Amino acid sequence: MNGIRGPFKGKEPELGWSLHMTGGWESQLARAKRWLDRASQARNAIDRYDFLYAFFENAFHLRDWLFDTGKFPQNELDKLFDENEDMRLCRDLANAHKHYSLTRPSQPIPPTEAREYDPGFGNLESDTSLVILSNGKKHDVFELARRILGVWESFIAKSAT
Repeated sequence: MNGIRGPFKGKEPELGWSLHMTGGWESQLARAKRWLDRASQARNAIDRYDFLYAFFENAFHLRDWLFDTGKFPQNELDKLFDENEDMRLCRDLANAHKHYSLTRPSQPIPPTEAREYDPGFGNLESDTSLVILSNGKKHDVFELARRILGVWESFIAKSAT
């Protein structure tokens, strides 16, 4: 096979294997963290916004990776999302970014992304913050993202004990 390097050079990989699978679910968790780091360090608002999109999508898709690799059964993952508002927001934001609109939101009123004037303290630009409005609450998008990572790390750590 031309172009294959590493342990599969010169031989066919197993059916269903792909390089992206090499790190298992851990690589997906690391990917989500990298997107949040990129968003936090981006110098312009467009990059911050794009990297946040990528964060929510990758953080939500960690659910599939944990299931597909056998780390957690579907019912435990469903329970995590059913019982945690931040994880429902993650799912809704990921799906809204992927599909444009939500046909089956996690809550009666889908979350809204909004720009808020925040002079000198903006998380998107110096005077603008990106916030998520949901169920009568306002969430700073970066604080929400950090909470989502914390929920995932706590959930995964519980299975190790």
